[in-house]
Amino acid sequence: MDGGDGSLLDVAKVLNGQMMLGPCLRDTEAYVCAAKKGACPPPDTADRALSGVLTSDKTVTLGGTLGTDYTITLHIQGEVESKAYGGVDQNGTATSPKADGWCVGGAPVTTDAYTVYMMRVTNPGAAKTDYFLNSLQPPGVSKHTTYGIDYMASIKAKGGATIRLVAADSNCSMTKNCGPEASATTCRAPIIMTGIEPEAIALNPTFNFSTAYNGQWVVMTVRNVTSP
Repeated sequence: MDGGDGSLLDVAKVLNGQMMLGPCLRDTEAYVCAAKKGACPPPDTADRALSGVLTSDKTVTLGGTLGTDYTITLHIQGEVESKAYGGVDQNGTATSPKADGWCVGGAPVTTDAYTVYMMRVTNPGAAKTDYFLNSLQPPGVSKHTTYGIDYMASIKAKGGATIRLVAADSNCSMTKNCGPEASATTCRAPIIMTGIEPEAIALNPTFNFSTAYNGQWVVMTVRNVTSP
């Protein structure tokens, strides 16, 4: 972590190095794999962001002073497929491996079954705010595309807020790490991200960032915390 006052950085230290993983459990096609063993859970019609298999699901609690407003700047990096949410995109022009998937608000569309990557911020006594990490344009529908993401983004939260980190695949079948294109028989260009934050590497010693992961992943590091 860097930037800001040291005590403010402590507010968000629970987010530093957090990962969301979507491992391939069984290859079903050259560019598609199963994300769950056995039957896929039914859709969550009340909360579409939680439909299917939750390949990652962790809730952390921010530090700081209860009720105090904080702005937390994160460095988001990873390799993911695209999903549309209908919220407010931060930057739709950046491209892989520096694509920017940040989207504030909205909900996962139901016209496809691509994986959801979400941070859900719930302030004490308040409604939730959903931030999505893989809203990329154009979405890789026809070629089952994966993208490298690498961008800065900020969340707003109060001290004591809970943050739920979720990767969810509604049909339990996801795109393998094949990069910009795949043939019917070959996963042509698996993505290996470079320039990963040293803290992300140090805080995730069992994950090999230097090889092509068989699946999808997102890692975040805290870069700054401010309070008005």
